[in-house]
Amino acid sequence: MTAAAARAIRTGAPLGAWLALAVLVLLYLLNTLDRGVLALVVDPVKADLAISDFQMSMLLGLAFALFYALCGLPIGWLVDRFPRRIILYLGVTFWSIATIACGMAQSFPQLLLARMALGVGEATLGPCAHSIIADKFPKHQMATALSIYTAGAVLGTGASMAVGGLAVAYFTQRPDLSFPFFGDLRPWQMVFVAIGLPGLILATLVFTFREPQRLHQREEVPTRLLPFLRERRAVLLGYAGSFALFSMLIYGALAWLPAYMERAFGWGPAEVGPALGLVNVLSAGIGTIGAGWLVDRLIARGHSDAHLQVFSASVLLATPVGIGAFLVDDPRVFLVCVFLLKMMAFSYIGYGAAAVQAVTPSALRGRMAAIYLLSLAIIGNAGGPSLIAFFTDFVFGDPAKLGWSIATALALLAPLALISAQLGRAPMRLAVERLRGEEASKADG
Repeated sequence: MTAAAARAIRTGAPLGAWLALAVLVLLYLLNTLDRGVLALVVDPVKADLAISDFQMSMLLGLAFALFYALCGLPIGWLVDRFPRRIILYLGVTFWSIATIACGMAQSFPQLLLARMALGVGEATLGPCAHSIIADKFPKHQMATALSIYTAGAVLGTGASMAVGGLAVAYFTQRPDLSFPFFGDLRPWQMVFVAIGLPGLILATLVFTFREPQRLHQREEVPTRLLPFLRERRAVLLGYAGSFALFSMLIYGALAWLPAYMERAFGWGPAEVGPALGLVNVLSAGIGTIGAGWLVDRLIARGHSDAHLQVFSASVLLATPVGIGAFLVDDPRVFLVCVFLLKMMAFSYIGYGAAAVQAVTPSALRGRMAAIYLLSLAIIGNAGGPSLIAFFTDFVFGDPAKLGWSIATALALLAPLALISAQLGRAPMRLAVERLRGEEASKADG
């Protein structure tokens, strides 16, 4: 480790960096709340707009997710070229207006367009936040910072259920209430308006912190994405084989958890929801943030591949726990195993983002963050649930064997993720040292 690197490790992030992180976590909570509240008003929306279950599935999934995914990379390009605070302010304002528009919708096409717009607006947060955090925090604190930010997603899911549920109950019990200038609205419409309006004010919080300085922005040409991907292909393939592949397993298992608990233990939604909600909050706080802290401690000791070290240990510990969880008969033991599984396995999302930024120059941070998030969304969210369903339908041929399907997927694919992580450690060390050398030479020049 060079003397300059040692001095950097002794220097922590300034107070302004933590302020920026707090604002980004708050916006992440808002982001999750605005996208998730529709799930709480499915039945009244269906009744008022006369739409089918299939149309509702499009509103809940495809309409939002497609535009969220497609806009990520173009927004990442903007993030790498223009002031991130301005982009983020416009994004928060746009998605807040889209949330209000959901409440103003009088037909399925109108609500569909509003959900598409919501996906476009919310796609700004990830690339902006990752880029800002990576430029505001020193490398030895980046994993902790991104893990704290990522934990906001899990907390936001819980908040969307709590706040959204209270809002639905409040306006349902007071059908005569109305908002000035919005006319007569039904209770579910007032929920969207009430949740969307605060975002127009909260968007201004992005101006409470300074735009972080990009490292030698003029010397680095933001259009060098493809050459960068070719130069770093070894480490990036290691990331893809480890983080993205494991995300398929974890997202797949999580997507089927409620159904498994209903089939295996006979629990209903009123029992499953609170139990899994508590597990989510506790595992996110302990696992995600704790793993990020551990990665940063190892980096401070000179382990530049700490992200993949911690990931490998997590896979080794989480896999037998995860397999065992779906073979036990006691729901209490099952929930303990799920807590341990999520605490160890799901923690990679935060430090995985930090691993990407650790080998990425400042001028490409937005686009690489978008690629990382897109890979998790496509491989994890899309591929994971389908993988489990494939085993259930075509391997075991029995819906009651859902637990066996999840355990089999873990047993078969977790070792591949572990091997990919081990193969990626040496390329990651080389990529980190290369970037450090490039930054040092530009600083001297």
